Amino acid sequence: MAQPAMTMTGADELEKALMRLERNVGKKVVRKAMRKGAGITRKETRTNAKRMVGGEMGALLAKHVIVKPAKKQRKGSYFLSVMMRPDVAAFVHKAKKSKYPKKKTYIPVAIEYGHDGGMALPFMRQAAASTRNRSFNAIKTSLKTGIEQLSK
Repeated sequence: MAQPAMTMTGADELEKALMRLERNVGKKVVRKAMRKGAGITRKETRTNAKRMVGGEMGALLAKHVIVKPAKKQRKGSYFLSVMMRPDVAAFVHKAKKSKYPKKKTYIPVAIEYGHDGGMALPFMRQAAASTRNRSFNAIKTSLKTGIEQLSK
């Protein structure tokens, strides 16, 4: 699923303060702040799954939303991905009466983007868009308080 990017601008003083800290301590502060921001999006994604999808599938989707560290794009970077737990057997639908009998459909993707003419219910994209500013502010304040606590 597409992951919306978030770039922090205007945080030069936070970056300078992070550079003054030890490398491992600075990473810990950044990871904690990123988890706090991603937690806001995760909570909203769960709410959207229950509200927009509804029923048994909505509850199953909400139960299996996770925050997972993703592969680093470059040295020193860190980012998290709000995603569906990939190993849930109930999310895979095997087509029985189809011209492709071995075809499997991953249900969360089919719900998010639509499938076979079905309407898309973008519960994850909407959560990412609606929580962008709140997540950004949570990350910023968490970074600031973490740096202040360590610099005392």
